[in-house]
Amino acid sequence: MNKIIQLCKSGQSIKAIAREVGLSEYKVRKILISEGVITSDYQAKINQLAADGKSAAEIAEILGASEKSIIQRLPYTKGQYNADTPSKNALAIRRYRSPIAVNRRLQGLSQAALAELVGVYQKDISLWESGERKPSASNLKKLAEILKCKMEDLI
Repeated sequence: MNKIIQLCKSGQSIKAIAREVGLSEYKVRKILISEGVITSDYQAKINQLAADGKSAAEIAEILGASEKSIIQRLPYTKGQYNADTPSKNALAIRRYRSPIAVNRRLQGLSQAALAELVGVYQKDISLWESGERKPSASNLKKLAEILKCKMEDLI
């Protein structure tokens, strides 16, 4: 996130920043709005109305804008994007995208079934998939054999 802010402050466009960091322009804009880097009177009105508890639809009606344009300008509220201390929802999303989880699902295995085959507890699989812990080299080798992929594919 600091890189996004630095790139913006150096004068790069949102489009260029998005390409460089591998995120959508939408996410880059939301991050910059959430961090207070993008400011304007219009943005301040949106932020104030949101702080007053107005919905995106209500803000759109008040400002004579489309609801979609307001949603794009509302700051993130569930936590900082890609934070060091992610929300439960962010952890769930990361777990779903984890290479171990993806390969486990491709093989049609539950966490419990994979844990039994590897010889560890289900909690270990969960921690590996969430990125909270890393499997040992020997467990990584077992995972690759069971999941029929290369060890590099799981990292």
